[in-house]
Amino acid sequence: MPDPVHDEILTTIAYKRSRMKFRARIFQNEPMTIALLTDLGDKNPGLSITNGIEYAVRAVLKRWPDIPAARLVVMEHYEDRPARAQAPERLRRVLERGRENGQSFDLVTFGIGFEALRSQAQVGIAQPSQPFLKRASKADFERLIGGPLP
Repeated sequence: MPDPVHDEILTTIAYKRSRMKFRARIFQNEPMTIALLTDLGDKNPGLSITNGIEYAVRAVLKRWPDIPAARLVVMEHYEDRPARAQAPERLRRVLERGRENGQSFDLVTFGIGFEALRSQAQVGIAQPSQPFLKRASKADFERLIGGPLP
């Protein structure tokens, strides 16, 4: 079973100087480094991982400067939340769309690339870059890391 080489809760400055908090798990599966960035729901005082993904990726690259940006794969992740199970059925169907057992995974890319995001973080550029998200499955993620998600 692959274990993350890093597993931390990170806090970073995001849009309009607000703080956002997320869980970053970094997996190594040569030649790739895979970052699983998980939304913390109510424990996050700021932007969701979806709305602040560029800030989250910059924070990861700044926190671990040895990560090779050219071989970085980023997955955005939402875990199942107990509150969702208590939502009215009609709303729950909307919330569950595209989820697998309550979880969702999205592959994240940026037109400018991760190395450009690292450079922006180093010089303090706050201008967000446009992310592209593609729905993935838990099985897709587990293939990337080489085994089951711990």
